[in-house]
Amino acid sequence: MDKSFNLCYNIFHLPKSIRTQKKRKDSFLSLDNYLSQKFDRLPTPTVEISNKQQFFTFNNAHTILFPKGKFKYGELGIWASNLLAYKNFLKTEYDYLLLMEDDILVLNNNLFTDLLQKYINQIPKDWDVFSYYCPENQFHKFKGAENKNVVRSYQDWSMLCYVVSKRGAEKLFKDSQEHGIRRPLDHHIFYNKKRYKTYTIAPKAARGCERIEIKSTFQEIQKSILFPLRQNNSIIKPKNSHYIDIEKSNKNLGNVLIYKSYGGLGDIFFSIPAIYSIVDNATQVTLAVEKRLLNFFKKYLTVNVIDEETAKNNHSYYDTIYELGNYPPFKGYNLPYSITYPTHKKVKQHAINHYLDALENVTGIKHRFRKYPYFDRKVNATNKYYTIHPGAGFKLKIWPTGKFAKLIEEIATIFPSLKCKIIQGPDDPDIIPFFQNKNLPIELITGGMEEVGKVMEKTSFFIGNDAGITHVAGAFNIPTVGIYGPTGPGSWGSFSEHNELIWGKKGVCNIKCNYDVIMACEHKICLNSVTVTRVLEALYKVLQKSYSGNKTILKINPEVSFEFSKKYCIIKLGERELLLEYHTPNLKKAIENLFIEEKINFENEEMKMVLDVLMEQEILFKIPAF
Repeated sequence: MDKSFNLCYNIFHLPKSIRTQKKRKDSFLSLDNYLSQKFDRLPTPTVEISNKQQFFTFNNAHTILFPKGKFKYGELGIWASNLLAYKNFLKTEYDYLLLMEDDILVLNNNLFTDLLQKYINQIPKDWDVFSYYCPENQFHKFKGAENKNVVRSYQDWSMLCYVVSKRGAEKLFKDSQEHGIRRPLDHHIFYNKKRYKTYTIAPKAARGCERIEIKSTFQEIQKSILFPLRQNNSIIKPKNSHYIDIEKSNKNLGNVLIYKSYGGLGDIFFSIPAIYSIVDNATQVTLAVEKRLLNFFKKYLTVNVIDEETAKNNHSYYDTIYELGNYPPFKGYNLPYSITYPTHKKVKQHAINHYLDALENVTGIKHRFRKYPYFDRKVNATNKYYTIHPGAGFKLKIWPTGKFAKLIEEIATIFPSLKCKIIQGPDDPDIIPFFQNKNLPIELITGGMEEVGKVMEKTSFFIGNDAGITHVAGAFNIPTVGIYGPTGPGSWGSFSEHNELIWGKKGVCNIKCNYDVIMACEHKICLNSVTVTRVLEALYKVLQKSYSGNKTILKINPEVSFEFSKKYCIIKLGERELLLEYHTPNLKKAIENLFIEEKINFENEEMKMVLDVLMEQEILFKIPAF
């Protein structure tokens, strides 16, 4: 086997199946043991669907299975397992995915893998699916040349053992999400010859595997069901989730389609809790988004996501359609299916709550919002980095680019091993010319939302403007510093659990801003007055809150100034002043070492008390030692 053959595999098997047969189990264990020495096993589950509740439990967790016809439970289990496998495979760097059912029989392991590679190398490069097994009762359908090993597929059933390419997995997954499923998986693949380029082995080709004449895990589950699934004349309710408490209601909205057609990127993130708030009272909830955002939200949301054009062509499928428009309803009420925001002029609250109130008003389903349904993230333990976005969709909300460059240079001196990933969209300002230090550990992120999502998943903290990307960081619950200018953070602030929001307008400009005022403003003092040290102070605050359990270092508030005399030191922070008297020469030396040279003497008992006071007054911060 060529080591460059970039393939991963999975054998679908349920070890706890009540009728697991010994022959099938032994065959599975033997083959899995051999393949694991040759290839990487793809971590993907085998899904058991043997009743209605299991179907809804699966779909509430993954929202990827959309049957539009009569299916057997085993057929749904096959679809669910394979769709998850495609989805997980598409996140990897492998070229091929080998999938098998556990009633496969391989008599010669080396022959199995050698033939597999040989046959794949004989397939045209644009192939989607290669079935490594063809039942003998299908051979009579073959009409091709007798001298070939691999031919266009002629069979119409059996997914015992097959390989899917990256391209094929993407097409299969995309089609199932946009159009639903109407046939068993094997029929779907083999009957759609115009859509999928499928290949199999010729009748006289050497065979690498056979089928054990017993039922597979999936074949044990065979009862037929008809969608939509109902129990006692009511839709089975999914589990309550996403930290939104829903008041119990028998009301069912059926298949719900939600548009978020107006507003910026951040507005979509603000509406997510409202969208999730009706999940318990709907058969299925689908969000329609722009095509450029489709893959991003499909990856991170747990409701169904489709593009707006597909949604508009399939309105008849949905029982209820809502257009969330925009809060406040700027040009929003003229959109089809738009709903109103009864609280937008009366209640000072975050936009998240206005979206929740609006859906509650129109559906009658009450909620109590407790926590944002954050996306999963895991900080990179080895190659740590932070993220900055110096741009914004509305250019007049941008903090000066030169100050962002200076901030990055300052952070590099504080955390020299920490890389900075700078998100730079096509219309964002170019920050590179503003750097004085040309050897900074930086990386420009210039791709689309999928690349932004990958960066956010593992970033340590985020700094940005009043812009949509700041709310992407909020959705990942990243410690965030947000810099706001003409538009205050009241309704549009970051919703990360740990955030610091700088509103440069407060105490500097008393003019009430609207669009015309912002466009005519020449000084933009609300943003120009925000200093680099003020942003660093906010960063220290948010890091101290976010990483309290980590190894830490003490840093002086960069907004602080000092006056030294022989008997005391005056510390100034904004309008506050703190007087530190020197009771002993050792204390005087320790304080001066702290503030002048940033050296800390932890052995001096008096100094320990001083440090406690300084941290209480936010003169000192305990921040992580990245």
